[in-house]
Amino acid sequence: QVMEASDGKSALDMIKPPDYVPDLVITDLSMPKMDGMGLLNAIMERNRREGLDIKVIMLTGQGSEEKAVEALQLGASFYATKPIKNSLLVGAVKKALADQKERREEQEEWRENGIYDTMLDRATSHNINNAASPCGILEMIGGYTAGTPISTEDLKWINVSHSSVQRILTFLKDKET
Repeated sequence: QVMEASDGKSALDMIKPPDYVPDLVITDLSMPKMDGMGLLNAIMERNRREGLDIKVIMLTGQGSEEKAVEALQLGASFYATKPIKNSLLVGAVKKALADQKERREEQEEWRENGIYDTMLDRATSHNINNAASPCGILEMIGGYTAGTPISTEDLKWINVSHSSVQRILTFLKDKET
């Protein structure tokens, strides 16, 4: 199902769990009532607060390197300036949805191990967009390496998420070469 909104606020108002939660939002940076960054921020907040997993792809005709970095830091899956080649956009959509599928499978594993709620609580208390994401895991583990004591509960979810962390570390290592 594809839904269309004329502005950021209308797009945000359309998200009504459990009735309608999109897998992916493709948004422009410049829109009336609420711009793309505002929409991205609001969606990432809802992802964190409500345990949603909505991916966001940001497009703009007036892009800058600073805006791209800001969007990606806020949690956008992809950022591109227009005009964009269809193949590039299709590739970004496929990657975002594949990442989402992988995350959902990991979340299900965490639910089966009884640690999903604990992770979500920790993410909220540490202001992490989504603890059930590999980046959220790295951010949480990074906090522990800064001197925070690790409890038995913490070790439980760190061990379950080890494969996610390994995939990210491999990805980052490949990017360096």
